[in-house]
Amino acid sequence: MVRLEGPNGASHVFTVRTNGVFGMGNLPAGSYTVVPSGSGEKAPCVDAKAAAQKNSREQFANGYRAGFTDLRKDCQKQPPQGTVDPNFEKGFNAGAAAAEKRFCTN
Repeated sequence: MVRLEGPNGASHVFTVRTNGVFGMGNLPAGSYTVVPSGSGEKAPCVDAKAAAQKNSREQFANGYRAGFTDLRKDCQKQPPQGTVDPNFEKGFNAGAAAAEKRFCTN
């Protein structure tokens, strides 16, 4: 069990699964502190929205580099195969477009 201490002093207790995952439900945005039950020690909790935004930016950047590199080598776009993250795909298309402008225009 873990206790989550919220910005307004309210606490929420959650059961932790064997894989270490626990659900937080629909808590209001804010900075929370995770307190493992019975330990008295506190660990900062990651803001899920900020983590998702960081992951989106990283996916876009990875896609941009891949798209730029792909088009730069022969001016032929080879889209990624299979299911890809939508942000990766947006980045890939943007990178390919930038490479096309820079290397493939007559």
